[in-house]
Amino acid sequence: MGVGPMGWARASANLTAKLENRLGQEAGGPVGLLLPIPQDREDENLTGLRRQLGEAKGGTVLVETTADAWGEGRAAAPQSDWRPQRFGADPPATLEALRTSAGQTVAAACGIPPAIVSRSDGTALREAWRQFLFAMIAPVSKLVELELSAKLDVAVTLTHEEMRASDLAARARAFQSMVGGGMDPAKAAGLAGLMAD
Repeated sequence: MGVGPMGWARASANLTAKLENRLGQEAGGPVGLLLPIPQDREDENLTGLRRQLGEAKGGTVLVETTADAWGEGRAAAPQSDWRPQRFGADPPATLEALRTSAGQTVAAACGIPPAIVSRSDGTALREAWRQFLFAMIAPVSKLVELELSAKLDVAVTLTHEEMRASDLAARARAFQSMVGGGMDPAKAAGLAGLMAD
């Protein structure tokens, strides 16, 4: 019908867009590390430390411990010793979960099983693919066949044999069940979508 997924699920599409913007704002903010230093900022040792930190490039910089609080004793020492505190993007887990859920809702609105666009195990993914093939792709293909046949004035047939490869094990089990129940193998192969020998 020429209507995309976002058109079918406008509310979820708007929610998804807002969540994308929110995550973009989170990721686009400043990022860095805060390193507490002594109050005497003019100390020559601190000047050297700043230079070493800037040149570290992921390497190791050896610094004097703060355990004795620079001569004032352990009672005055900071609780952490030269421990940097990172600041930057840290979006809430609920924001990411809501974004994923909204995206799956948009996909479901146009007939795409959510398991196809989410982290799923092999069994769930194969079942979702089978549902997508038979409940969405095949019916739409029939409509396209009719439209193409009318427009081109020639019989057009679309096949999806290659797409059924992931469903082979399930069709083989169905074939085995039908033959085991007494059905003719050729008929069972046709019903299961398998080629008869």
